[in-house]
Amino acid sequence: MDETVAAALDAIPDARWGVAVSGGADSTALLVLLRERRPTLPLVVLHVNHQLRGDESDDDERFVLGLARSLDLPCVVRRADESRDPAEVVTGNRQEAYRRLRLGFFSDAVQESALAGVLLAHHADDNAETVLLRLARGSGVLGLRGMSRDARLGGVRLFRPLLDVSGEALRDELRSRSLTWREDSSNQTLGYARNRARVVLRESAGLRDVLLELARDARDVTQWLRTATSTLPGRFRVAELADLSDIQARFAARRWLLERGATSQKLNDDLCDRLVEMARDASTPTLQAFPGIDVVRRNGMIAVK
Repeated sequence: MDETVAAALDAIPDARWGVAVSGGADSTALLVLLRERRPTLPLVVLHVNHQLRGDESDDDERFVLGLARSLDLPCVVRRADESRDPAEVVTGNRQEAYRRLRLGFFSDAVQESALAGVLLAHHADDNAETVLLRLARGSGVLGLRGMSRDARLGGVRLFRPLLDVSGEALRDELRSRSLTWREDSSNQTLGYARNRARVVLRESAGLRDVLLELARDARDVTQWLRTATSTLPGRFRVAELADLSDIQARFAARRWLLERGATSQKLNDDLCDRLVEMARDASTPTLQAFPGIDVVRRNGMIAVK
């Protein structure tokens, strides 16, 4: 087994984990190689069948069930169709809808199977794609950190052990064992931004490594911000935020909003900057809505309404 792959698998904490497996090469490799490397680690295979590609989706489900059976592992499947998906499907934001459905499934599985969390097969190429997409959207330094190795989302611990491993290295591991995987035909359409980013990276030699280096630098800057920026109290004087440098002010604003209960998935840089402007510019509205909370400025103080 490749040394980088082995080190990544060894770094997974001892616990009972769910493994999200779509049937594609990446998640298939994660499951097979982890079972090989650490056979005593208790695992539960988790698969979502969105039923978006007809027989192809059902074949993916059968493949994952068969793979889990061959490894003597339990497998939990959630099937979905558009009539039961969240409202975003109807309004057009399908990717957000399916992301929420998967997270809800993971949350249920963690509770029902007493899991420490869910292992995801995102690797170095995926991380570079994420940084490229965020860069194209004008993300600030916090967004350019890329994917988090160990994160919590919706109360679910998500652990990505393969972020230092390339997708090709994972496929090489499968080929060396004469193992097959499922190819998702939707990965070939350029209708999705991530697929377009994948094409750019494939055609631009060296760009992946540049983006990953950018992510490492952004993580270093973020770590400095955590230690160098004071935490704002629940009710703070405007000067406590207004007098910070721009990058520290944005970081402090984001942290304050999250600690007050703002919705993390919708909290972008523009919204953080809006709170900073509330502190710096007395002509801005004194009452403003942020995702999940309302914020008020009164007598030189800012607090949640």
